[in-house]
Amino acid sequence: MADLTSLSDAIGLKGIMYLFLAIILLTLAIILLYFLEKKINKRVEQIKNDRNVFYKKEIKKLIEIKLVKERMLEHINNLAREFFREAFDIPSSMEYSEMIEKFKNMGKREAISFCNLLSEVEYSGEPIDKNKIRALLRLLEKIIEKNKIISQEEKEEKKQATPIIPDVRKQENPIESTIEKLPQGKIKGSFKWKNRIKEIDFYREEISRILYSFSMNPKMFEITNYEFGSEKYYDYIKKNKKDFNEIISLLANLKHIHKKFKMIFGELYKESDNEQRIELKKFANKWYNEQLDALKGITNPFKNQLVASKVLEKYMAKLGVIILTRFF
Repeated sequence: MADLTSLSDAIGLKGIMYLFLAIILLTLAIILLYFLEKKINKRVEQIKNDRNVFYKKEIKKLIEIKLVKERMLEHINNLAREFFREAFDIPSSMEYSEMIEKFKNMGKREAISFCNLLSEVEYSGEPIDKNKIRALLRLLEKIIEKNKIISQEEKEEKKQATPIIPDVRKQENPIESTIEKLPQGKIKGSFKWKNRIKEIDFYREEISRILYSFSMNPKMFEITNYEFGSEKYYDYIKKNKKDFNEIISLLANLKHIHKKFKMIFGELYKESDNEQRIELKKFANKWYNEQLDALKGITNPFKNQLVASKVLEKYMAKLGVIILTRFF
């Protein structure tokens, strides 16, 4: 009787162990299924939100349905404009001739061919050729295939993860490169140099305002102390998104001012004789070398841009004096 009791107890103990093991395995299976379902749902959501998939389906529909050529051209035009807006931030109301210039800068050959062909079909005044319609569809299909539409969230991540401010020291002398691209000889007509001096004064004040904004806001200036791409750099961005966005906006203004300075210098250079051009080249080299000296030891790209702009402010004033001396 005692042996039977012991056997019963042993079987009961084993049963409990098996039940416990079954519960563990079931729990693990539920957890695994949960994460698997979450992953599948995420992928399904990504596919739903993949705008490229949407445009591919629309192309397929256009290929399959039989529309009159005029209606087909209208659909292709509308679809292309919407895709260009989402993929390249090109306004859908922009003329194709303007789009071509933008695509040239981007190196998008298929897009250039598409715009040229569509313009030809639309404005040639000839009957619409079905072969050209097919060619437009094939080109648009290739463009959609090669250019992924990035979500707003991805754009923000990309913006934060890539260098926004170029290292000035790694570039060629921008004024020298501007000179090389200019046509020889004076251009017809004269520039409104009085307005150019006003512009120079305005841009100098703008540089001063931006530098003052940084100096008066320690939270904004803080980012200039961190190595680009470091953990502290990214922590700063996460914790100070509002200040970071303000920094990007201010530095974009500085970049625009640098561009305007080169433009005004280029205009002055074109209006100069050979002797004056030699002096302007000396001026450009002096500015460039002083900028390089000021940037020595600076590795932070934000501080780099601020220091370069401080030097630029000084040379904008000197350029204003040159213009005054020569024309007034």
